[in-house]
Amino acid sequence: MAALTGNQIDQSYQGLIKTTDNAALSGTAKALTDGVGGATNIQMSNTATNFVSGTVDFTGSTVSGLPAAGLVNGTGTSSLKNADSLVTNAATAAGTTSIALGDNAEITAAGVNSLAIGTNARATNNLATVVGPFAIAFGSRGIAIGQGSFASATRSIAIGDACQGNGLESTSIGHFANASAAYAVALGADASASANNAVAIGKNVTASVADYTTTKNLQLTNYASLNYADDTAAAAGGVPLGGIYHTSGALKIRIA
Repeated sequence: MAALTGNQIDQSYQGLIKTTDNAALSGTAKALTDGVGGATNIQMSNTATNFVSGTVDFTGSTVSGLPAAGLVNGTGTSSLKNADSLVTNAATAAGTTSIALGDNAEITAAGVNSLAIGTNARATNNLATVVGPFAIAFGSRGIAIGQGSFASATRSIAIGDACQGNGLESTSIGHFANASAAYAVALGADASASANNAVAIGKNVTASVADYTTTKNLQLTNYASLNYADDTAAAAGGVPLGGIYHTSGALKIRIA
């Protein structure tokens, strides 16, 4: 920009920036124009500067003194967390390529490639997915989704309010559902599967015998198509070994 030195006022005022009313700045923001009244996208007072339209381009500039907002780097390599200014208690993303979002959300250094979203959500092992306030996944590849959900074992899944997946590769879905044994499955509110490979289906159903599925009642809607004279006919009709069918209402299991 050329200096004003040596230039006559009547020949150089056009390029000067001034207030729209030619008066001094005050506590009320007013538009800035050039010397002939050409508009800018800036308003200014003696306490603030406003960009009211257009694009403000900071390419190549260093902006300092602004509070952090949105996502910032965590302590883990290539990790992300929400800015401390957005929460009361800072989130922690210590695991490599982890993401922690929420007040006091935490991913420990062991939580490589893990995700924790929610107040006090916590992941302490690799490849864990935690979503919900106070949800926790201790196990590798664990999934805990829902308020207070808890996945403590490797590959355990807990989905629902305060449900628990405490067995190896167990699955728990439903309010207060609990799969506490290896490969157990608990489906339904307050369902419980406490033996290896046991499956509990339905509200308040408990499966405590290994390798068995427990439910309150079982209804087949295709019973009309399962009417066979014997195992041979059932096999021809597509019923697998161990599958059920009936002969004019008599319940049978195909064993041959």
